[in-house]
Amino acid sequence: MKTTPLILMGPAILAMIAAMPRQEYPKLSPFEAVEWKGETVQVTLAGEDYRLQAIEGLPVEKILAFSKEKHPRKWQERFTEDLVQVLTEMGHRPKDRVSLDVISLKSGEAMRLDDVLMTHENRQRLLMANRSLGARLRRGGEDLKLSPFTGVRWPAEGVEVRIDGAWYRLVKLEGVPAEKLLALTKEQFGSRWQKRFSEDLVEVLELAGRMPEDQRVDLELIDESGASIRKDDVRMTEDNRRSVWELNNRSEVKAEVRRVSRKHGRGAKEHLWLVEPLPVADGSPGLSAEQVFEDLDQLEWLIESTHSYAHLRGIDIAAALDTIRAEAKQGMSTNALALALHRFIGSLGDGHARVDESLDRVLGGQYAPFLLGDVEEGLVAFRPDRSGFLDDERPYVRKIDGRPVDRWIEAGASLGRRGSAQFERRHGLRAIRHLDYCRRVLGLPLKDTVKVELAAASGRRSRTLELPVSSRRPIFGEWPKETSRRLEGEIGYLRIPQMDGDLAVELLSKLEEYRDARGLVIDVRGNGGGTRDILRALYPCLLPEKAGPRVVNVGALRLAPGLPRDANEGYLGDRYLFPATASIWSDEEKESIRRFTQSFEPGWQLPKGEFSDWHYFVVSPATARIRYERPVVVLMDTGCFSATDIFLGAFAELEQVTLIGTPSGGGSGRSRTSALANSGLRVRLSSMASFRPSGATYDGNGIEPDIIIWPDAGFFIGQSDPALTKAIDVLGGS
Repeated sequence: MKTTPLILMGPAILAMIAAMPRQEYPKLSPFEAVEWKGETVQVTLAGEDYRLQAIEGLPVEKILAFSKEKHPRKWQERFTEDLVQVLTEMGHRPKDRVSLDVISLKSGEAMRLDDVLMTHENRQRLLMANRSLGARLRRGGEDLKLSPFTGVRWPAEGVEVRIDGAWYRLVKLEGVPAEKLLALTKEQFGSRWQKRFSEDLVEVLELAGRMPEDQRVDLELIDESGASIRKDDVRMTEDNRRSVWELNNRSEVKAEVRRVSRKHGRGAKEHLWLVEPLPVADGSPGLSAEQVFEDLDQLEWLIESTHSYAHLRGIDIAAALDTIRAEAKQGMSTNALALALHRFIGSLGDGHARVDESLDRVLGGQYAPFLLGDVEEGLVAFRPDRSGFLDDERPYVRKIDGRPVDRWIEAGASLGRRGSAQFERRHGLRAIRHLDYCRRVLGLPLKDTVKVELAAASGRRSRTLELPVSSRRPIFGEWPKETSRRLEGEIGYLRIPQMDGDLAVELLSKLEEYRDARGLVIDVRGNGGGTRDILRALYPCLLPEKAGPRVVNVGALRLAPGLPRDANEGYLGDRYLFPATASIWSDEEKESIRRFTQSFEPGWQLPKGEFSDWHYFVVSPATARIRYERPVVVLMDTGCFSATDIFLGAFAELEQVTLIGTPSGGGSGRSRTSALANSGLRVRLSSMASFRPSGATYDGNGIEPDIIIWPDAGFFIGQSDPALTKAIDVLGGS
């Protein structure tokens, strides 16, 4: 065995283990959900919502006051995830059943609930909810780009930060020594560690297990006089992070920028959709025609010289950019350029490619006050909190503001996310939330209300509701809201909502617990990706003990100018992809690669001379911590993307695995971000071409399930789950 399971988990696991308390307490909770309303705690018990008053006769105010004093930075987390610990520290160690004083939010009645069972499943549900709320890196699909600093600079040792115009030496951030944060960032991000620390601090903090609460952090600093200073509750903002980015790039982007030099054309009619119309928020900085032209030439160089999927769809890149250039002859606002480029970059067929700016800020406007779900019969409209449909008797939406919903999906798709058919439909559907943007595309007036025509399943008994629009974009969030558990019929169920390496140890423990189960369900629905650590941890456990190593993914790097094609150790180690010449391989792995290459044929031929040698992702049964040899069902949907596509593509190769659901989104590209010199817009482009063992690309295809099962209307509000029901049936459960 070449590596241990601990090393397989990566630095985030090490940080998590280091932060674990020495004394262990039972991980139990009586609550299915906990929500904070100021100083008030709302809890869910048996599906009903209550305001919590007391636990075992202890007033909740007293419990929270103790938690704040004992765990000042993590008091809410300790209450929700480690309630047994908090009560024990107070001298009131609970049994496995507790009494609760509550007030019903439905009736307003005060009551005492006796003998409420504390379960591990409840605690796990709360843990997963905490990981997926405001403490996550993503907010509705947009990166959370925040910083407490307005500048970051690098002296000979350590790091200095700017706050309120003054520079300080950073000593600790959220209690973590600066040198530990920097070491972790170096280990995770390699040569780009300074950029990632300064511009992606939220991600660094999550890596260290110190996600900030309420977007505020505590800092320990040394000022220019050498005095130690503590600043508590320093707010992290997008504006601060933007200032950091501008400082990083103001002096160096212009010096390093490279542009194409060619005669520009007049554009082409087929690309007019990139600029007609450009409904964006007003007030963004204006750019001169010369500034726009320079940024377009820079982008063209980046695409033609570094983008792995530049020619995947056969787009005439020069003609498309010349169409945008023609629109900018009198100058253009930054937001208008951002939208035009977002459309253009997305049209290239690279699922990861986009302008890395908040669409909320670029598009502005009001939002739909509901969410939409795609079912075989059409679309269903439900409340953003998933408490029900807009109309329980008429869940299906037929028209919005008098226009058929398919027209609205087309309007949403004009944002330009191109890829597989299911990927495009999903993004068009979700873009309807940008209500005013879609209205402008459709030529509809902007109003403070929206009309929604709803119908029953039969299409009859229709009704039109007029609803007030929302000032905030509704969030889909993690769905389904499930936790790993045993199902009826002796079937194990593993829920993986994100490819978070920190979950790998927990998932392996659950797999150990389910090793006697008659079958296993692995649910990755809605999982938009992350790292490949969970695949590396689980996949070997399902390989036969005598099976040899398997190639589960093949890739090649788009070579930047000057990089050699045949680097012995390769370029894609951060994706566990290495060339056949790498020293990492055992003799058995080398042989598996040799046999694989004899039959591998890529479905898309890479442009000659532009890519590295092939790199291989190999998984061996020798690394399995446990062995599971019974039937497995993997639940999937169109929300599966990136690292989850790799996961599905690998599991599809196993004979005992059945994939159930709808096709995945399709995307694998190792995206990298570059800044345009004049506008400051950050563009994300893939740097790797990635293939399934069959030779098919992920981008533009996705993974097809073995059994297609669409969600029904009830799935989106937690009333039913056809895919899970089918999985249990396939595994022979009751």
